[in-house]
Amino acid sequence: MELVLKAFVTASRPLVRLLIRRGATFPAVAEQLRQLFVEEAVAEIQARGMKPTSSAVSLLSGVHRKDLRARELKGPPQTTESATVTPAPLGLIGQVVGRWMSDPLYLDGSTPRILQRGIEPGAFDQLVQSVSTDVGPRAVLEEMLRLNVVRVDDDRIELDTRGWCRAGISQPCPKRWG
Repeated sequence: MELVLKAFVTASRPLVRLLIRRGATFPAVAEQLRQLFVEEAVAEIQARGMKPTSSAVSLLSGVHRKDLRARELKGPPQTTESATVTPAPLGLIGQVVGRWMSDPLYLDGSTPRILQRGIEPGAFDQLVQSVSTDVGPRAVLEEMLRLNVVRVDDDRIELDTRGWCRAGISQPCPKRWG
């Protein structure tokens, strides 16, 4: 088992790098991995000719029964081939972009305003802190720059909706932006 887990980590490292570069967060990936474990446990149980009960799936996958029951209320799990992609929960950058694009404090009509650095109402730092105080505004700004989500000119920060689409924060990209 330890050898298989080491191989999994080694094989997963490039995928995790890719996910991070594309703005994926651990909770979104963990949810997808949890669903994959459930689907594969169900398939394994069925291959053994048994009924995939909550107890059997929980025992084989390690996913808690209450999580399985919550999924059952949402409907039966779909196979990878037939599943429609559901949007992953937004990470911090997605939440900041979402607030910037929807909160009237950060809009000029229906267009996201160019923001200044600072904590005064309507400023970038205040926007970030209104979403989360766990990560500093400078770190969020640097990540948004890395993802091509913003453009910075001195202390003026502009939401780059074209970069936002290229970074994969919105799928699919709105046609007018990308």
